Amino acid sequence: MKDFEVRHVRNKGFAVYNGSTNERESGFYSGRPLAESYCDTLNRQKKKRDAMSKRKCMCCGRVFLSEGIHNRLCRNCGGSGLGKEMIEPCTLQL
Repeated sequence: MKDFEVRHVRNKGFAVYNGSTNERESGFYSGRPLAESYCDTLNRQKKKRDAMSKRKCMCCGRVFLSEGIHNRLCRNCGGSGLGKEMIEPCTLQL
């Protein structure tokens, strides 16, 4: 079951509900496609949040909130280029 789902409410329209708490997460939409679009957005955001975890930066060793398995450098090291030597192959200097 998805975390968020679209339900029809008689005389009001369509709304997005949290599947686990049964609480309404949106206003009412006149058409199902609009409600489905918002529901998909909420499910994507939840999936992204769930994938985040605490990891140790491979460059400085600080613990940071990683966006996923691909994200191994904290913002400071990844954004400043400090970890650049870790991801670029070494070249032979003649």
